[in-house]
This record gives sequence, C-alpha cells and structure tokens, in this order.
Amino acid sequence: EEAKRRREDAKRERENAINNFKREAKKYEKDKLYDEAIESLTKALKLTPQDKEIAKKIEDLKLDKKKAIERSNQYIKEFSNMQKYFDSKDYENAAETGESLLKKYPENQETISNLLTECYLNLEKYEEASKAVNCLENNEQYKDIYNYSKGVFEYNKGNTEKAVTYLELVKKGTSKYKSIAGKTLLIIKLTSWKAITGIIIVLITLIVIILPKINEYMRQSRIAGINAKLEKIKESGNYEANYDFLKQRYEKEDADNMKLVMLLYSAALQKKGEYDQSYKLITDYLKRDSRSP
Repeated sequence: EEAKRRREDAKRERENAINNFKREAKKYEKDKLYDEAIESLTKALKLTPQDKEIAKKIEDLKLDKKKAIERSNQYIKEFSNMQKYFDSKDYENAAETGESLLKKYPENQETISNLLTECYLNLEKYEEASKAVNCLENNEQYKDIYNYSKGVFEYNKGNTEKAVTYLELVKKGTSKYKSIAGKTLLIIKLTSWKAITGIIIVLITLIVIILPKINEYMRQSRIAGINAKLEKIKESGNYEANYDFLKQRYEKEDADNMKLVMLLYSAALQKKGEYDQSYKLITDYLKRDSRSP
C-alpha cells in the first residue's frame, strides 16, 4: 500500500512538473522567446519521452524561431534603406519607405515612427509628423520629438497656447530639439507682442538668416588660421615649440587635416621624449590612412 502511494505521488509530481514546463513554454512563446520556450518543453519531454504532442511543438517552435530570424533580418535590411535615404537627405523616399515599413512590420512601430516623424519635420509636413509621432506619446525615450512635433503642428495651425505648452516641455529635455524649440518659442513670443512692428519682424528675420552665415564665416576663418599655422609648423619643423597648440588640435579635432595634426603632434611628442605616445599616434594614423600597407 505504501509503495502504491509513493508511485501515485511521484506520478502527480511528474505531471505537475510537465504542466509547469508547458505553461512556461507558452508564456515564452507569447513573448517570442523561442529558445526559452524550446528549453522548457525539452525538459517536459524528458519527463514524458513518448509524448508526441510535445515533440511536435518543439519542432514547430524551431520553425517559428527560424521564421522570426528571417523576418528580423529582412526588417533590418529594409530599415537600413530608409536610413540611407534619410542620411542622404532624400526625405521623400525615406518617408515613403517608412510608411511601407509600418504596414509590414508593426512590431517595430516605434523605431520606424521616430525616423518617419523626422522625415516629415524636415519636409515641413507638420500634420503628417503629428500623426506619425502619436504612437510615441508614452515612450520616455522619444518624449522630445513627440512634444516638438505636436508643438510645431499646433503653432502652424495657429494654436499658440498649445504650441507653447508642448515646446516648453521640449526645452526641459536634452535632445537636439531643445535649441530648436527655444528658437521657435522666441519667435512665438516676439510675434505675440501687440506693439511689435513689421520692421522689427523683418530685422529679426534678417538676423536669424545672417547669424548662421556669420558664425560659419567665423568658423571657416578660424579653421583657415589653424591650417595656415599647421603648414608653417610643418615647413619650419618647430614641433616642440608648438607642442601645446598641436595637442589642443589633436584633442579638439578642429582641423581639416587631422592626419597632418597627428603627424606633427607625434613629432612633437618624440622631441619631448614621449615615444610610447608617439608610437600610438603613428599607429592610429596608419589605421586612418587608406594608403597604409
């Protein structure tokens, strides 16, 4: 009688274990964690080797895993095409590709919508951007692009108060949209003043247009000065005397010809007896130089 009871207890424990493994596998399958699901069912099958249903389910999961991998690889390939269009500033084709990807790969909706929204913002299609960004509302990672898209959409509709509410939220963030939102808010506030005149608006517009050109001119002038000094150092061979200047250029990477900076800085290091650092620089230079053997 005792032996019979023990056998029944063992049988119940085995059945409970099998059912637990099956439940685990079902949960993993729902989350598309195929390896974990297969592992759970494999453990169950060891407890009941003759169970053909479990064995078949394992094979089905292996097939599902293969299909998932193939789908993932295809998505990566197609999303890369969208990214290439975007990087080359072909926003129309990038947006068209993005809309197609949303229909084909809804499981990647947030990643696709983020880039799609940027496409529409660059195309100044603010209504489309506002629609594309809707799915990102509750994702903290994309909060700035969400609020910015909604802000410019409301601004272009003439809803200034709503626009300001969204754009103020962007100003609290740290993304690239922070400075853009600040400029937009400045324009909104300036144009909201009742006493502002048409001449002042024109002047502000001119400043917005001219300032970037002035900044670019100053940047180019500074780079030209750096390049001229680098050439002078190269011709004179006064590497050690210009050690601090060369070190700053290397650390800031603000010269057009960084390879030349590396060579001159390496020579300055050798003059100061810092041969190990000089060797590392030369090695890095050879890696960057496509002509290196």
